[in-house]
Amino acid sequence: MTLKSASAVLDRQAQPPTITVAGQVEGRVPSGAHLSIVGNPDPRTVGTDGKPGSGRYYPSAEIRPDSNGCWRNVPQSVGYSEAMGITEIELLVQVDDNASAEFGKRPLHPDGFTAGDLGKLRVDTIAFFSVPTV
Repeated sequence: MTLKSASAVLDRQAQPPTITVAGQVEGRVPSGAHLSIVGNPDPRTVGTDGKPGSGRYYPSAEIRPDSNGCWRNVPQSVGYSEAMGITEIELLVQVDDNASAEFGKRPLHPDGFTAGDLGKLRVDTIAFFSVPTV
């Protein structure tokens, strides 16, 4: 599976602002696998409040490509209004049923996941791209 194209729309009018990601993949999602977008606020960048990105990982809802490989996720919050300025690294990942279930428990993980958590869940990163929020 490869990411053929991706785009992102930042809605600055939403409170807090949101990012919607869309794209196209080439290849089929294997049986028992799931695709998701995982946001990662880049800790090398800072928001308008001077705080850096958390560096944690925040999964969005599962994405399901259509017959042409096209998909779009639901708008995801950048966290809080003052996070504007932090670059969001968006990862397209493939996970198994177990990891998908953990991602679905996001309210139990309000501070996101660590890189170690993702490693334990055997998250396979297919591609990533940056979305500036400035």
